[in-house]
Amino acid sequence: MTAGSLSFLFGIMVGAKAINYALMGPALKQLYIPTTPDVRFKALAWIETFGSRSSKQAGSVLNMTLAPLQRACGAAAGKAHYLLLTGCLGFPLIALWFVIALFLGRTFKRAVAEQRAVC
Repeated sequence: MTAGSLSFLFGIMVGAKAINYALMGPALKQLYIPTTPDVRFKALAWIETFGSRSSKQAGSVLNMTLAPLQRACGAAAGKAHYLLLTGCLGFPLIALWFVIALFLGRTFKRAVAEQRAVC
């Protein structure tokens, strides 16, 4: 491996860890929203099994597209296409996450003010 590809892989790993911290941390913290114990148990089980593993699988599938793109288009153009692909998939997900986070924040404030369970 060359130093350039190692730097690129390091950047991808740092980005993956940052996304994991940014998305999984708040998802786990949502369990502190006032809910019933049954809902809290089910949500935690879903996040820890399906949610985390499916997000890791989706990330792995995206990472596996880099090599075929580089073979088809060349090293630099393959990286450019890869970044375009991941950006086109990632930015709408970030926008959706932002809208959902705003909705959940308002729901949380309302539930705490009314002293009731969210679900």
